[in-house]
Amino acid sequence: MRTTLLPLLCCPSCKGEISFTSFSKPDTSGNIADGIFICTHCQTTYPLVSYVPRFLPDAFSRHEKFTEQYENEIRKSGATINAQHIS
Repeated sequence: MRTTLLPLLCCPSCKGEISFTSFSKPDTSGNIADGIFICTHCQTTYPLVSYVPRFLPDAFSRHEKFTEQYENEIRKSGATINAQHIS
């Protein structure tokens, strides 16, 4: 995902502002492959998987490999997934 797009995105659930945490270094074009978005208002969390924001309610269950691969990073962020904290 192009980092220049971050200011244009909002939470699809409540239209609140979102924060972003990158789990990968930018590639040679400055694009980020993996990370998470967290709504600063409703705390809903969405993954960025293989350069694509996944703004769906069940995105983490659809991308279990991503969730397993970045479990520690997700936990450190304090993100809530499927209404449960990663612990």
